[in-house]
Amino acid sequence: MEEIHWKVVQMEKSLEELRGMLSEDNGPIQAYNILYESFDLFTDKRKRAQIELLKECAFELKRDFNREFDKFCNTKQEMLF
Repeated sequence: MEEIHWKVVQMEKSLEELRGMLSEDNGPIQAYNILYESFDLFTDKRKRAQIELLKECAFELKRDFNREFDKFCNTKQEMLF
């Protein structure tokens, strides 16, 4: 019975952490902050969620790279001008 209690307490703690991350007003939600650990992927639901979170991480990385690349190109154009 005590094991079940601690599992519930741990689950509530992780849900509170997720809610805290989602309610931050520091800007857009960073998907990599809510990724599951490798050993936590034992259910199909978590595996599917992890796939979507990883896709979002890849999208964010590409978007950030494109922004920096555009800044670099603009700086280079200004220097050449």
